Amino acid sequence: MLFMDTTWRHLSPVGTVGLLHQESPFTDPKGGQFRRAIYRRSRRHFQFLNELFLFEDVHHHRPFGVHIYGAERNISFLLMSNLKHPSTIDGSLEHDGSGELPGIQFPQGGWDLRPHRARVLHVDKRVLASWVGLFDEPGTPPSEARLMQPTTTADLQAIDVIANQRVRLADHNYYLTQGWNETNAKRDGYIRADTRIPPSWSEVILQGPHFTVATPFAKQPNEECRHNQDYSPWDLETLPEHVIPRTNYQRACDRDSYESAIGHWKGRPSVAFWRHIHREMADPGMERSAQGALLPPGPTHVHT
Repeated sequence: MLFMDTTWRHLSPVGTVGLLHQESPFTDPKGGQFRRAIYRRSRRHFQFLNELFLFEDVHHHRPFGVHIYGAERNISFLLMSNLKHPSTIDGSLEHDGSGELPGIQFPQGGWDLRPHRARVLHVDKRVLASWVGLFDEPGTPPSEARLMQPTTTADLQAIDVIANQRVRLADHNYYLTQGWNETNAKRDGYIRADTRIPPSWSEVILQGPHFTVATPFAKQPNEECRHNQDYSPWDLETLPEHVIPRTNYQRACDRDSYESAIGHWKGRPSVAFWRHIHREMADPGMERSAQGALLPPGPTHVHT
């Protein structure tokens, strides 16, 4: 932030400066005032992921951006996101807009580097107003919105439709449980650490890595799992009709005591219902910020 501010103060009224820096100022929940200064100075914002290892010593998931700044003015800049190679920028700026819209990856695998005019998004205060309504605390000014990373104009339109929905979950009555608090539940004797396959789905205790977007079959811990990376993914195309995932926690008390400690909805254990389950963690810098799936009756989960 100090480097950015210093270069801005050295700019002439008609000058520009190009900086390559991390994307954290654009997603920091406490960075609203700084984003207001950034947006007013932004001319071009090209967001990359290091998947092609353009920088060999940097993690391949590390996002960074090429940014062109100028003197303060009304918010108006070009945005391109999910880039892997600089050639995509030049090709997209020169593209005629015809042909299939690109994505992030091809269905058969491999990064989609195809240039397209639809990759070039124009961001102004109206666009930021749409994002702030979807993503930030109520009352946040559009000029302080956290930046999203739509790949094409089609994504931009989809975000706008979602942001302008008037009916929200908060408008309905719903039931919520955080599940087992890992520390307290182990201390109180409800669950114990033991990596193995439970005898039934009603004995399953899920953790975050078990599920991802739209499926509770993302990964399962390996035998003698030692850490949160010690998991193996499921192959959904060969998933058996009847399968139970390996889990790191097992029930440690009698069934009645176990069910009495679970959150109850309408006088019944919450595990008796179909539920939407999601991770408490959300990474706004990634394509899939929220990790959520439908969970059938039976299994419980931990509070994360």
